[in-house]
Amino acid sequence: EAMVVVDVNSGKFMGKKDHENNILKINLEAAREITRQLRVRDIGGLIVIDFIDMGDPKNRKKLHDAMKSELRKDRAQTNISAISEFGLIEMTRERIRPSLLFAMSEPCPTCDGTGRVISKTTLVTKIERWLKRYKSQSKGKRLDLHVHPEMADFLTAGVRSRIRQMMMRFFLQISVTKDNSLPIGDFKVYSKKTKADITSTFIA
Repeated sequence: EAMVVVDVNSGKFMGKKDHENNILKINLEAAREITRQLRVRDIGGLIVIDFIDMGDPKNRKKLHDAMKSELRKDRAQTNISAISEFGLIEMTRERIRPSLLFAMSEPCPTCDGTGRVISKTTLVTKIERWLKRYKSQSKGKRLDLHVHPEMADFLTAGVRSRIRQMMMRFFLQISVTKDNSLPIGDFKVYSKKTKADITSTFIA
């Protein structure tokens, strides 16, 4: 993450009397909880905390000292700035263990951890490039194209399907096979004659 921002809000717990002291109590309680959460969640990077504004400079110093005191309990290296005129405290914290996301998960085998896969039309373009290369280097006419079931439906849908257009363009006979073992952004081509996987031979 680029930054973590914490906003401290009094909600309905703001008394009408002794307003400044009530704000100080809320801020001090928030400081203890925030520093605890930073340790528990092992949050690292730049952290900005928006405390409730206090008019008394002494109370600001108490809050800043309290934050520094709580951060001493943290094994991670931290740096904290003084409270700004807007009631903000900026700090940095070095993460000491992998985040929960990385500790409890692994990269997706389909998107390789990016969270995105190539579009169907992009894969069609890749297949067409492969067929063009195959056509220029081979005399074979019959191919078996293996793709993910969702991609197979995309290729064969409609009277003027994309696979039919490819066959007409390259003068090839191409059958489409649904293959659950393939990621949606990948394909394999087999020779009908030899049954061999020839994908890497003519890769563009």
